[in-house]
Amino acid sequence: MSSSFQSTAGQSFRTPVDTFVAPVSAVRKSGLMDLAETLADINPALQNFIQVKAKQNAEQKIAEGQQFILQADDEELKNAMKIINEREGSRARKDFLGNNKFFQIGAERQIAINLGNAAELNTEKFFKNYLVEVPNKSGGVDYVPLSDFDVNSAAFDNALSEFNRTSLINTKGIRPEILNQFFLPKQNAAFKKVFDRQISNSADKNIAKYSSIISS
Repeated sequence: MSSSFQSTAGQSFRTPVDTFVAPVSAVRKSGLMDLAETLADINPALQNFIQVKAKQNAEQKIAEGQQFILQADDEELKNAMKIINEREGSRARKDFLGNNKFFQIGAERQIAINLGNAAELNTEKFFKNYLVEVPNKSGGVDYVPLSDFDVNSAAFDNALSEFNRTSLINTKGIRPEILNQFFLPKQNAAFKKVFDRQISNSADKNIAKYSSIISS
């Protein structure tokens, strides 16, 4: 007689564990995520606000530094120039111009403007009053105005060298970028005016000389 019974010896009845997890179709935003996105949107505005305020504060300090120089008396100006020239020194000297960098920049800026205005007058006065020693027939010298000489003459070159050596305004201690913006344009304009006048005077002298030769 046959039997339908089958032995289960050696077989395991443990069922494998299903580890499959269905993917999440949408991630719900948490309160923290919403806050992060909000800050990302606000931050550029905050940064811009801070930059604007910093610029306004710097401009205010620069204006205060300029106003300080404008209102300073001769002694205060001397002290200010000394501090700017030295850059280092005692706490008292530094405190004289304030601890704020932009205040000091404002002071230097106004000094550069003042020196630029002075450079125009100083340069014009020097060359307008400059006299050239010219030997005469009696063995002495005559003093001839610089305007009588050509702009390419040795006399004019000597005048330029003497001006640079003795009369060029001292700008020691002032930041180069400030000099480039507020002083040098005035000094260069003064030199250009001197050159233009020298060329015009020389042309007028030549015309007068040739006219006298032709009419004689």
